[in-house]
Amino acid sequence: MSSIVSDGPPTVTSSIDPSQSTSSPADNSTDTDTRPVFPGSPNSPPFFETTDDGVTYTNTTIDDFSPLVVFSGLDGEEGGDWVSPLTDSGMSAVRPVPQRQWYLGTYRRTEVRNANVTIEFWGSEIHLYGDRGPAYGAFALTLDNGTPSIHTAFDPERAEGPAHHLHSLQGLSEGKHELVITNLGTREGLNEGSSFLFDYAVVRQRVGVSGRPEPKSFDIYADAFEDRLERNGTWVLHTIADDVPPGPGGAKPEIYIERETLSTTEESATLTYTFRGTGVQLFGGRNATHGRYRATLSTVGDNNTILHSRVYEAAAPCDFPEAEAENVRPACEWRGRVLKFAAADLDPGVEYELQVENVGGPGGRNRVFELDSIRVIDLVEGGQPGGGGGSGSGNGGGSGGSGDSSGGGGNGDDDGETGAARLNGVDPLVNFMILLMTFMALWKAMRR
Repeated sequence: MSSIVSDGPPTVTSSIDPSQSTSSPADNSTDTDTRPVFPGSPNSPPFFETTDDGVTYTNTTIDDFSPLVVFSGLDGEEGGDWVSPLTDSGMSAVRPVPQRQWYLGTYRRTEVRNANVTIEFWGSEIHLYGDRGPAYGAFALTLDNGTPSIHTAFDPERAEGPAHHLHSLQGLSEGKHELVITNLGTREGLNEGSSFLFDYAVVRQRVGVSGRPEPKSFDIYADAFEDRLERNGTWVLHTIADDVPPGPGGAKPEIYIERETLSTTEESATLTYTFRGTGVQLFGGRNATHGRYRATLSTVGDNNTILHSRVYEAAAPCDFPEAEAENVRPACEWRGRVLKFAAADLDPGVEYELQVENVGGPGGRNRVFELDSIRVIDLVEGGQPGGGGGSGSGNGGGSGGSGDSSGGGGNGDDDGETGAARLNGVDPLVNFMILLMTFMALWKAMRR
């Protein structure tokens, strides 16, 4: 599954000596085996952490199923470099990986030497999670075309439970990075396996500056896009079944919640969102009916500057296959929303424009592009959050935004505080007296 299809990722080849010992990471990072950083659900608000110097960070999870992750070869197809939970048992040369508590029920595993995966992320840290055990071997990390470092996922004991921490890179410069992970397999003379498994990454992003209020997140959902976004082309609002993350033991309940999504099959159709904030994220689904899309982030003003523009691949060969397909698979491992774009460390004093364009599929075929929510992280100092409002949350943020947003109504000056939040700030005894008086009034009314 090649997800980023322009400005292709660097390729790591066998020029790395696979027999060398594990090296130090690149000069602009530090290697650490710290405690695990737990992933967050795509349906949950972010958690914010403010350091002693007043800078605020948040952790963003990038799953292997996100278009921000690129796998070499024909992912999930016969002869490809990588296998998934749907294809592992049929194509693996070794015993298939047991279905454990993988994040969102997905992973990608390879036994192909020099198979690689590229992760696009914005942030100063990245924590990698996958699997360890006797079947796994060495892997190389190459950050921003720098010097590769070699590490190993081998462990004499077979791993159990959720994904295991593989490696962390910390102390990176803020901003956009690309990390290439290359499977080196078994190194000569060492007792290692040949496989590598990637489940997800957690990225630490700076979203608040010293001396300013702690940020909050504001989610804008598809049913509010008409008021918040500029649309070009034909877009249709759909209600579809959203997936539920797997429970303990990796079992996925056959329970779905509904989500609304705005989609198009028109090539070159665009959605444009103008905002102020320190971070922005796009969410939506993907399957075999989807195609390519371009995300472009730029500043607004006298000197418009394009900060990022790239084409991503949202097609996934696991659902609604082509008519001529031989291997018909019933559904994707994950049918809910995934992260489709994320930027952080933005200037809260600058106005930005984020545009997504449906590029379509190979040969000019019409393909679906779907978007169900936009998350803006904003310092909310007056005015509408994110320049557009929405349902605010995150680390006690409560509801807010504008009168059109879901939750407590409010407006930009309300700073995201609901009536319940204001009540919690009142003395507990006063709260009790108010509740008691309300109960007595209701009881008297019922007796009449």
